[in-house]
Amino acid sequence: MAKRKKLFGMNRYQKKSHRRREDRLRGAEVEYYLALAYSENPDERVVAMDNLCPCHVRKRIDKVWVALFRGLVDANLRVRRAAWHTLKDGGNPDDPRLEPLLEKITKEETDPRLRQNALNLLAEKRKREDRKSALVGMKADYFAGKCDWCGEKNVPVTYDYETEIEAGNGKRFAMTCEKCG
Repeated sequence: MAKRKKLFGMNRYQKKSHRRREDRLRGAEVEYYLALAYSENPDERVVAMDNLCPCHVRKRIDKVWVALFRGLVDANLRVRRAAWHTLKDGGNPDDPRLEPLLEKITKEETDPRLRQNALNLLAEKRKREDRKSALVGMKADYFAGKCDWCGEKNVPVTYDYETEIEAGNGKRFAMTCEKCG
């Protein structure tokens, strides 16, 4: 029986990216495709955008992401489409460098499909931020503990998600009682 690679503990997208048929780029190959990404020839830039995919690179290399972000606003439509495809395959929609680009794309993009992709990403990001702020504002269930503000023990307390306290070797959220909360 052939030896199989351990794939449990990964979601289906991670498993797909680690299949044997996916070529992995290393060292000089990454530099080669980065050089193609800055080429004058749009065909070479398309090849670069296709091959600088996270399933091929498998590392977080800033130069690669800068090249992909540059491809999103390229003058050639084929390059922009290839960059969008790569971003959808394994990009990080929470990257802070991406938001100004998305704003620019929503205003200047001529292709309606790519403009809609940018609008969708911005809408998803805003929805996540709204949910996060709603969760921060919510109070969790109360449990018995010591209030970090007044020092009373065995009182009903809840976590204050807006305040972090140094505790031992790390940080934790502050616990507050009903009087102090």
